[in-house]
Amino acid sequence: MTSKTFFLLLISLLLLTPQFSGCLDLLDPFLNNDTIVYEAHPTSVQYTISYGYIVNVSGTGSSTVLCTQDLPELINGSISNLFITPIDTVQKTIAHNIMIEWNSTSKGDHSSTFEVTAQITANDFFITDLLGSSALTINEIQSTHPDIVEAYCNQQSYNGTIYIDPLNPTIQSIATSVKNSAGSENSFLIAKQLFEWLKNNTMYTIHPLQQEAQPTAVTLSEKEGDCDDLSFLYISLCRSLEIPARFIRGYLADIKGSTVHAVDHMWVEVFVGGGLGNDGWIPVECAGIGETRAEVHQNFGMEDAFHLRLFTDDGTNESLEISSSHISVHYEQGMTIDILGFAHITDYHVKKSQQLCIKQDSKRSYC
Repeated sequence: MTSKTFFLLLISLLLLTPQFSGCLDLLDPFLNNDTIVYEAHPTSVQYTISYGYIVNVSGTGSSTVLCTQDLPELINGSISNLFITPIDTVQKTIAHNIMIEWNSTSKGDHSSTFEVTAQITANDFFITDLLGSSALTINEIQSTHPDIVEAYCNQQSYNGTIYIDPLNPTIQSIATSVKNSAGSENSFLIAKQLFEWLKNNTMYTIHPLQQEAQPTAVTLSEKEGDCDDLSFLYISLCRSLEIPARFIRGYLADIKGSTVHAVDHMWVEVFVGGGLGNDGWIPVECAGIGETRAEVHQNFGMEDAFHLRLFTDDGTNESLEISSSHISVHYEQGMTIDILGFAHITDYHVKKSQQLCIKQDSKRSYC
């Protein structure tokens, strides 16, 4: 995936972040009577992650770095040994996310590193009931959670471009047709049907030369996109039926041989209530490339141990602007500024591997 960020620029900004190398299915199914059993895969992993920015300044004069960073989060796991460098920071709440901010002024040539380091122990998280029996209907969500509907069923735009567009007539038509075919008011089942539509009608692809996310209308027309684009389209489909949905931005631990990379990534949460998931929110990974049934089993209502959260959308345009960590520099004329973003994973090891089992397409468990 091309790193997609929405930044407010002050005077000069240069950002380099890891490239998304693909969301590949880790499991391969085989049939066993009425149960689908997938190959064993890591369900609990531990590693150390370090991410941030290196700022190199040359020339005569003073420069001020304003750097904001998200802190790591997990649905299922623990975060320990959290270190922030430099330690002189201010904690702020931005778009309902707790962040840390550095404001550092220096003179002349210098190099500064702004870094967050933490030890991560992450476990798979999933909804066991693939029928969502306890999920609320759309009407029940509207009547019992009007605040969530108000926050997460609207359009979202940045610099005049609409990226999440539940008011698009074509999107509304598709979503309504899918809902009617589902023959249910259960928000979980409808969201699952919309996910199946996404898998059957779009293709995950990367576009490394494109530096901005596609508007939903473009993804719908082209029928392809990377994780940002497909996430925005899926959110738009859900919201068009007044099923609240939001994006999550973070890192994906991507294993390449003996090396593990921290890859900038985006995925989705859908609100179905009923005590399911993360306070009624269930995770959905939109960037898989497998067969539709396997995608539902592995990526709908499931967030595997390779996902690390940094930022949760609050439904506002501000979320699009600052959803990724960002940095800006004030500097005097004649100075040269070089900013490098980095994210590294070290000390990675698997704590547990298990097989995922699907019983009659209705119950998900490890076996």
